[in-house]
Amino acid sequence: MHFVRKHFIKGYNQAEILANYLWEKLDLSVIELCKKRKYTRPQAWLDRKKRLKNLDNSFVSVVDDLDSVEKIIIVDDITTTGSTLEELASCIKKNHPKIQIYGLVLARH
Repeated sequence: MHFVRKHFIKGYNQAEILANYLWEKLDLSVIELCKKRKYTRPQAWLDRKKRLKNLDNSFVSVVDDLDSVEKIIIVDDITTTGSTLEELASCIKKNHPKIQIYGLVLARH
């Protein structure tokens, strides 16, 4: 989620809240691997074609040292086309091609 949307529009990031809750129960670490570098329209308002283009190159990796990490779970609150998960996975794979990436979604529309 972009900084502006998280702090000034919504006031929270529901996927982050979900991840923190789940990982606390499972005793796992939560790390922010990517940040959204550009503000994009909310995906819920767009059709499939526009969703894919909307997120194109919108994330940037913020963690360099993941040598000891073998698997990552990306947490999202809701998915329709999977474009957010795909774009985040692509961002991570650019710098860490050997990491296995999984998606965990609360709801599917």
